[in-house]
Amino acid sequence: MSPHILIFDSSLGGVSILEEVAKKLPKASFSYFMDNAAFPYGEKPDQWLRLRARQLFTRLFCFTQPDLIILACNTASTLFLDDLRKMTATPIIGVVPAIKPAALLTKTQTIGLLATKATTTRAYIDDLHSKFGLTSELIRFNAQPLVKLAEDHLLRRPFNEQAVVQLVDQFFEHPKAKQIDTWILGCTHFPIVKDTLVKYWPNETQWVDSGTAIANRAASLCTALSFNSDTEQTLFHTYPKPFKSCPSPLVKFDIHLSQLLNI
Repeated sequence: MSPHILIFDSSLGGVSILEEVAKKLPKASFSYFMDNAAFPYGEKPDQWLRLRARQLFTRLFCFTQPDLIILACNTASTLFLDDLRKMTATPIIGVVPAIKPAALLTKTQTIGLLATKATTTRAYIDDLHSKFGLTSELIRFNAQPLVKLAEDHLLRRPFNEQAVVQLVDQFFEHPKAKQIDTWILGCTHFPIVKDTLVKYWPNETQWVDSGTAIANRAASLCTALSFNSDTEQTLFHTYPKPFKSCPSPLVKFDIHLSQLLNI
């Protein structure tokens, strides 16, 4: 048997992680769980999200028992990963900003972190930087508007490239912006607009995200798992309006069934 892996995000940003995991594990099957009724997570209160996560996953486990779960959302992973691990024996991988790889890459010792409003203020980021940041300085940028822009791009809605340009201009006003030689894409939505960010950032920089590391971790865990799941490949969602069809970014992964989760 091959592993059945569930990818979770507040909406479709987790597709950037799904793409990398599917490359690494081509025989795996996937389901996708999007809490699109609460999108975007980066603007929601912490305690509200933690309670909601426990309710959502309690409901989810009535429908499916995947072999592996990936929280493909930095806000979720930095907030309620430990809570969910207490609810199930199923292995859960969290996605957090790639501070360690960035610290190994930077030459100027100045790293920029693009993340949601919630992630930029999380103490978890302080801990990661203290542990893995070496001698680097981490400059945090609230890039919350990029989440919606990336979502529009994924859903093939009109993409406001000029809004990305305006954000880049705002970031470049930081007094140390010219020293940044390595950027961390600290939200799974952001790799979707990476090409646009690279296009308009004035300096040559390196851009890192967590996709490859998560795919490698998933492959490593799967070598030690016994695969028991016979779950159909399903899109779980929370927004009550039904989908006329599966969102196009998921179709190529043979995710066609749709299941509304009410809480």
